[in-house]
Amino acid sequence: LAEGVSLFGMWAPSLKEVSKVSKHFWDAYNKEFNEAPATYFAPLGYTNVYVVANAINKAGSLDQDKVIAALKDTKYDSPVGETLTITASRALKNQGFTKQKILQWKKGVQQVLWPLDFKTAEPAYPFPAWDKR
Repeated sequence: LAEGVSLFGMWAPSLKEVSKVSKHFWDAYNKEFNEAPATYFAPLGYTNVYVVANAINKAGSLDQDKVIAALKDTKYDSPVGETLTITASRALKNQGFTKQKILQWKKGVQQVLWPLDFKTAEPAYPFPAWDKR
């Protein structure tokens, strides 16, 4: 039913085909839990805990200002396919991930259509009419 449906997302299992970091995460997750991560929550959660723990260690303290300063020095190649840096945006202070991906369901798998450096499939376009599917 979802075939051809497009969406925005942070991560898709197909990223393991084009990102070494995502592939490493995928393999380690499968080894540890004997199943594949079902959603972006696993790689995003892992990244968040890793980055904050690293900042606390770097700050040598739980002091908020020191941790934020350590976070601002962060540069981490994440399994969601982007290098995480903590920067200010027009809307938010200390924003992490800033890039969504355009995904599309193809044969039961979410494929990445954009950004092009992570593209895993060609888009199905135009979307076929429901009675032609």
